[in-house]
Amino acid sequence: MKLKPDQEQNAVAVMKGLKLFAGCSEAQLKAMASRLDVQSFAKTKVIIMEQEISKTLYVLIQGTVGIWRRTGGEKKLVATLQAPDFFGEGSMFSEAPANALVKAQDDCQLLMLARPAFDQLAQNDATFGLLIEKNMEEIQEQRPPLAQKREGET
Repeated sequence: MKLKPDQEQNAVAVMKGLKLFAGCSEAQLKAMASRLDVQSFAKTKVIIMEQEISKTLYVLIQGTVGIWRRTGGEKKLVATLQAPDFFGEGSMFSEAPANALVKAQDDCQLLMLARPAFDQLAQNDATFGLLIEKNMEEIQEQRPPLAQKREGET
C-alpha cells in the first residue's frame, strides 16, 4: 500500500537516520518516499525466504525481525534487527538469492522500495544512485558476517 502524505514525512525522517541514505538531500529522500509501499507483518510471519530473490529493500520502522540462517542442517538465529533499520539490500542490489530467512519477531511495519522504483530514481538523479551504491559498499564492509559461509559460497 502506498504511503499517505503524513507517512511520507515520517519515512523521510526515518531514512535520514540510516547509514544507507547518508548524504541524500531532502528532495532525494522525498522522491524516494513517494515511491515506497508500507506493509505490516504479524509476529512469526516470514518476510524473506532464504534463497528468495526479492528485489526489494525493506526499512523496518516498527518492531523487530530475526535473521535466520541454516547452519549444520538446522536454522539458527544469527542476528536481530530493531526499528529503525533496513535489510534486503543484498538481494535487491545484486539480484542474488537472499542468504538468510527474515521473520517478524513481533508485529512489524516495513517500508518497501522495489528495485524498479529505485532504478527509476537513480535514472532521474544519477548522484542519488551513486551515493546509495557508495553507502552500500561501506555498510557491507562494516557489517559482520551473519554466520560461517556454507560450502560452495564465495
